Amino acid sequence: MHKTTYLKKILLGVMATGLVLVGGLTANGGAAPAEAAAVQGPVGLRSTPQSSIGYPTFTGDADPVKSSGVTVGNNVNQLDAIYYADQSAGAGMDYSYDYWIDRMLARTGPGYDSTENLVAFTRGKAVFMKTHQPTQLGWGGDVAYWETLSNGGGFTYSVAVGSTALTFSEVSAQRKQTPSYFYSQFNSSSLSLSLAQTKFITENNVMVALIELKNNGTASRSVTFTATSNHATQVSGNELIGSEKTFSNLTTVYPRFSGNNFTAADGKLTRTVTVAAGATAELKLQLGFITDENPDSLTEYNTFKGISDLF
Repeated sequence: MHKTTYLKKILLGVMATGLVLVGGLTANGGAAPAEAAAVQGPVGLRSTPQSSIGYPTFTGDADPVKSSGVTVGNNVNQLDAIYYADQSAGAGMDYSYDYWIDRMLARTGPGYDSTENLVAFTRGKAVFMKTHQPTQLGWGGDVAYWETLSNGGGFTYSVAVGSTALTFSEVSAQRKQTPSYFYSQFNSSSLSLSLAQTKFITENNVMVALIELKNNGTASRSVTFTATSNHATQVSGNELIGSEKTFSNLTTVYPRFSGNNFTAADGKLTRTVTVAAGATAELKLQLGFITDENPDSLTEYNTFKGISDLF
């Protein structure tokens, strides 16, 4: 609906309500009764007393505010106490046990509709997914640095056994996202391989994907991962780098893309792993959006690049 037409209808509705009140005062010498029937207003609009609207029916989790399990006394920072209690109990080390805030805001399974499915909660100081494609491997969609970079998602990767490229389909019922991370599972089209990925964006704008590839078959498999990013295509040692202007030329971002034990060549990162029958291979990819005005972005990228075991 055109905005002007919409505003006119709102105005006419207000006028109609006003006429009801004036009519009530004139006919009855006082306020119109709450149970007054709807009356005809200007240009066919009808005005209904608010008392007839009623109340909405709410549905959802019967226990939306999860118990923190922490009792605090006076002069104690409650959120700090909850955080450290969660941390000491192992929160953040496995997606099966979350921090209290994540437990409250967790969403599981497919989104309510196609719009909700495009949302990723996790984000950094400046980097977030303006739109997110959860059915893709890696960070598919439209990545933004305060506003879209107009250069696609963060990064993606493919999986092959020998010369056979595998197609992986997301099991949306296993999806779980919280403000801290996005977890999803995928099944391959053949060869009894399944994949799980846990993705998050750090405070200083590093996009991370933790990948677990399981061989559910009876034979060992040699599997090759190939990762690419539109934001970083130039080879520099064992990583890919790039440079791009942000929206309205606010700043220049210097993306850096790498993976543990991946080799950089020809604008791609590659790694081949051998996965025994029944075993799981663990891999990690990270894409840092580095800026001169935020030196912590480089520090944090190098920190995650240097971590060999996040599982």
